Amino acid sequence: MDIVIHATKDGYRTLYTTNEDLAYLIAKDMRSGANNDNSLGQSAFSIAFTANGTVYTKYTIVKDTQRSNALGIIAFSLFLNYNKILKGEEIISLLGELSKKYSNNYIKNNYLNRGEKTLIREDWDFVNALLTEYKEQVKIQKNEELESGNKDAAFIYYKNEDELKEYFNKPFQEEYSDYKQVLFISIDLKDNLKNPLNVLSNSGEELKDIDLKNEYYYLDNYSRSKGVSIIADGKERTDVKNNNCIRAKWQVEIKYSKEERCFWPIQAKGTLSNPDSEIYKYLELKNNQISIKYDAFNTPEPKVKTISIEIKDRKGNYIDEADIQIGTKPYEKIGGHQYECTFSGEDLIKRWDISVKKGVFSGNIDLLPENQIGNIVLVIQEHINATFLVKDDKGLVFDYNIQIKNQQGDLFSNSKEPEFIGEDIDKLYDITILSNKHESKSFPYCPAKDENPKDIKLINKQLIEYPNDKGFELIINNKFGKRSFKNKPIGKYEKNKPEFGCDPNFGYKFIEWKYQEQSSKDYDGYYEAIFKKMWYNKIPKWCWIVSSIAAVFIIVFTLIYKLSYSDNPQSHYEFPVHMQKYVQGDSLFLDTLNIYKQDLEHQNPGVIEKKRGLFDWFMGRKKENDSTEYNDWKENIKSIEDAINKRNLINDKEFKKLLKLDYSLEQQNLEIAIQKIDSTKYNEIRKNLGDVSNKTLSEIADAINDILKPKESLKDEELNVKEEEKKSSQKKETPSTNTLEQPQRQAPQKQKNIALSSNTNEIIQYIKGGELKKNKLEEYKQHTSDPVLKSTIDLILKIWKLDGNGKNTYSSIQQSCNENKYLKDSELHKTLKSTKENANYAGLTTAEDILKKLKSKGQ
Repeated sequence: MDIVIHATKDGYRTLYTTNEDLAYLIAKDMRSGANNDNSLGQSAFSIAFTANGTVYTKYTIVKDTQRSNALGIIAFSLFLNYNKILKGEEIISLLGELSKKYSNNYIKNNYLNRGEKTLIREDWDFVNALLTEYKEQVKIQKNEELESGNKDAAFIYYKNEDELKEYFNKPFQEEYSDYKQVLFISIDLKDNLKNPLNVLSNSGEELKDIDLKNEYYYLDNYSRSKGVSIIADGKERTDVKNNNCIRAKWQVEIKYSKEERCFWPIQAKGTLSNPDSEIYKYLELKNNQISIKYDAFNTPEPKVKTISIEIKDRKGNYIDEADIQIGTKPYEKIGGHQYECTFSGEDLIKRWDISVKKGVFSGNIDLLPENQIGNIVLVIQEHINATFLVKDDKGLVFDYNIQIKNQQGDLFSNSKEPEFIGEDIDKLYDITILSNKHESKSFPYCPAKDENPKDIKLINKQLIEYPNDKGFELIINNKFGKRSFKNKPIGKYEKNKPEFGCDPNFGYKFIEWKYQEQSSKDYDGYYEAIFKKMWYNKIPKWCWIVSSIAAVFIIVFTLIYKLSYSDNPQSHYEFPVHMQKYVQGDSLFLDTLNIYKQDLEHQNPGVIEKKRGLFDWFMGRKKENDSTEYNDWKENIKSIEDAINKRNLINDKEFKKLLKLDYSLEQQNLEIAIQKIDSTKYNEIRKNLGDVSNKTLSEIADAINDILKPKESLKDEELNVKEEEKKSSQKKETPSTNTLEQPQRQAPQKQKNIALSSNTNEIIQYIKGGELKKNKLEEYKQHTSDPVLKSTIDLILKIWKLDGNGKNTYSSIQQSCNENKYLKDSELHKTLKSTKENANYAGLTTAEDILKKLKSKGQ
């Protein structure tokens, strides 16, 4: 502690201090300027605050002898650091002793310097002697470190010395913080002319109702992360300075919520001054420190919810005595048809799988208790796993495939042991058993009525038509079509793909024969007749009457699901030849392309990050990531999709986008025709072409060329073509050479004439002959204006570009020759066709291969 003595002795000054720095802060002239001798000899106490501690002062009104006996003051100040403490009575005693000893020696009749004009020097040894009698203590309580404000002093009237001691015992009152200091004056001097306030500077504000029993307490272990909210005197309290104080009589509210969906929130109210308050369940006082008992918040009262579950079948009948399982708990028997589940606390926000079973009946639901409103009706359904005992004359047959279709013709399952659930049990299905060595067998089946297991007798196949050679079985579902074409019977087998159609039943349309490869020594595979259900087959009779009034058209397309996959476990998902030819061909009709796409989609060999469908689940397929078979299948799907995109662009006549696409040999005519169109004439060509959705690519190319050509030139060209075809057909009777590399035997002058001639007749004769050379073909291409001949020459030149990959194969060039009107009766096509019929074309994929083969054939 430190002492500062300051007074108006020959002016205001510090007379003595134990700390010069403190003297500068504490020694302030408190005179108001009034000249009132009535207050002479009267005293007042004060409390002020600095950044580091508290200042207690005793002021006495005196005369400054050396300054013409002017009215002045003498002050004795005691400074205590914030972490030190003296009792109030000790503070008053120390200040009183200092004032008394100084007054006895240096003040006479309230005059400083004993009333003498000559300066008297003080002996200050008495100060240190007094300080040794008082021992400050370390403060164990925590107090807010207040600092004095900027307003002039406020004042308090105290009743007696005991009350003054209490004020000094509890100096930290928030009401003091606005003022430079607070003066304490005996109530006896109130309204008295001797009141020292007449001389001491003050704000005129009296502080009343200072409740010394409303003690200060401070939060000690508050942690924001714990989620506990403490509100005192209407303000939320935290661990931040100036916000961590709670007074004893303030209303305190404690709030905490662990998880409002699961537990009731904690809310307690009361005051620290009331020891029976409910807030003491969560708070503890140590001296004036408040500790929060966080453990008390760990067990909030849980919310409880009871849900009733009624058990019924799909027809609405109650099911008694079923077994129920809640989550992973063991099954328990339900007494009756109703079960009550009680969930509390965190179980309310968990998802529960509730399963119920009784005999062949079972069912389950996913329950989130928090969201459930009202009771639950859990419907359990009957489950039947059907078994088929497939037999022939020798016993059980295991090597077979099964198709189960509903009455709408949609595939229900391919599983040999299908599961029927609920309403599916009462339905009627069409089942077909397919086996390589047996006749296919179809029969109706109802799980609710037919026996289980069901015996099925198969008849062995008799390959009567081709006993010594392989062939293809023809499969026709009699529900959709007849075993006839134009009322002529169709046999069970064909050596090659059928070139005829199939008579459909009423309401169906024949689409195609779809090939399926089979692993069998008896035949190469089978073709299934594919039908499409017509739109009018789905409309009830009464709708025909309504349609004439309402003009309602209902179009329903139902695609009959493809036959089951080959049972050869080593087969790969290669692009079917007929599909490959079609996407590279000249037709590209959308209906056929969409059918092919659907067929391929059903042949998905594996699943990559896709949800498995019901069909895949029955087949027991496992997910395979990045499998070779899946990638091959995906490429095939992309080929179909690219062809569909191409056809859509063709139908929309988007010539600019079509120029960016790739074209096969068979589609070169269209590519060349589009390249001829000036971009400024796109709209004109679109308008003149009209609807092209039912035209082949060649027909569209011819139509474009016709629009671009002058009419007279077009007529002359057509006459020339007809004349050349006539001459060519006469020339066919004379054998010609068959080699591409045969030395020329024509005269030099004739060679020159042919090379430079642009005559259509000469070009046609050359490309139909057997003497074909790359440089000669390129010359003809430059000297002809006929786009058809140019595209034909481009087709032949493709031979030198064959690389054996993808679409550039021997098979593709042979097919293109067959479809070209100039090349289908040429020597080149004859050679290629003869080679294929003799089965000697394996490995012919490049131009070099074809040239070698033609040369060996010519020899």
